Amino acid sequence: MEKYIEQYKIIHNTTFYGKSGIKLKSIIQSVIDFKPESILDYGCGRCMLIDALEGDFIRYRYDPAIDKYSKCIDTADLVICTDVLEHIPIEYLDAVLIHIKSISVKCIFAICTVKACKVLPNGDNAHSTVENINWWCDKIKQYFSTAILVKKFKNKFICKTW
Repeated sequence: MEKYIEQYKIIHNTTFYGKSGIKLKSIIQSVIDFKPESILDYGCGRCMLIDALEGDFIRYRYDPAIDKYSKCIDTADLVICTDVLEHIPIEYLDAVLIHIKSISVKCIFAICTVKACKVLPNGDNAHSTVENINWWCDKIKQYFSTAILVKKFKNKFICKTW
C-alpha cells in the first residue's frame, strides 16, 4: 500500500488535487440526521468538506498522503469518506473498510464508479477500483450492517451505513 500512498504524496505536493468533496457538502450535511460529537474525514485531502460542514462537533482529518493528517484517530461518531475508496487498489480495500469500521459504524461514503481523468505519476489511473453501485454496496455490507443509497449521480453515488 505504501507505494500507492507515495504516488498520492507526489500529487498532493505538485498539483491542486482533492476538491470533489466540497461539491457534496449540502447532500452530506442533509444525511447527518443525528448530532455527532465528532466527525472524521477519512481521506480528507485538502479538508474542504470537513471544514465546510456546519455543526458543533470536533473535526478530525486523516489522509495518509498528507504528512500533517497522516495520523488517524481511533474512534469518531461519524466517518465521512468521499472520493476515496475507488482510489484504493482492490487487494487493500478490505483492510481499509475494516479500518474505517473500527473507527465508527456510522459512515457516509461517496464513491465514483468510472475511471478518473487523473493519472498517477507512475501512469496508473487514479481510480484503481472501478465497480458499479451494486458491487460497492455489497462490499460495504460485508463490513457494515447496511449500505443505504442516499443519492445517485451519473458516475457517483452516496450511501450511508445506518
